[in-house]
Amino acid sequence: MDRGGRSDRASIQDGAPVQLLSLRYWIERLRADGLLRPGTPLLSGTIPMRAGVDQFADGRRVALADGAGNVSRVAYRVEALPRAWE
Repeated sequence: MDRGGRSDRASIQDGAPVQLLSLRYWIERLRADGLLRPGTPLLSGTIPMRAGVDQFADGRRVALADGAGNVSRVAYRVEALPRAWE
């Protein structure tokens, strides 16, 4: 994200879907935990971040590309709310 006119763009992840845990893994895990039933949502996560990445950055730009040249992009900024006790 832009911080006072300078760009802090850096790749924080670079990988392929094969790095994700398989659907078979999650089905077996849900079954073992007694959670495999109709209507159960599954959010499986993402590939690991590169070493040294500040995971609490104030924003991100994300691009997902396939091998055919299709790219989806999104950007967001995080605004920290004041602590409830302040």
